[in-house]
Amino acid sequence: MGMDIYDILRHEEQLAGLREIHSVERPKTTTLKIDVDVAMNEALLNAFIHTRLKMLEELGYTVVGHKCRKTKKGYHFWFEVLGELKDSETCSLQFLLGDDQVRCRFNFLRNDAGVFQHFNALFSKKLKRVEHGEV
Repeated sequence: MGMDIYDILRHEEQLAGLREIHSVERPKTTTLKIDVDVAMNEALLNAFIHTRLKMLEELGYTVVGHKCRKTKKGYHFWFEVLGELKDSETCSLQFLLGDDQVRCRFNFLRNDAGVFQHFNALFSKKLKRVEHGEV
């Protein structure tokens, strides 16, 4: 048996209600990116991650996720914290969490120049300079 117009309207209202339930806005977060060029055994790696989480907690941040990737020289870490942090705060936290010092120096300069968000990235491969005309 088919649906009449009233059944269709009721069904559309139910779907609209479900869309409202599922479209709840996610809280804003900031991802802290840490580059450590040190080889670590599993125990040291676990201790490093644990101490970063405790540092963030002690500083009043709520960590909602983290991940780690091995690189040629060490590790890349991403710690996601609740809140939309200012660029200067992100730079400072990455430094405090043990980010590569040269990377931090450049990030502080980028922050001062107002271009921090465009360059706060971790790369697993070095980018090669391409001469004009090369592909």
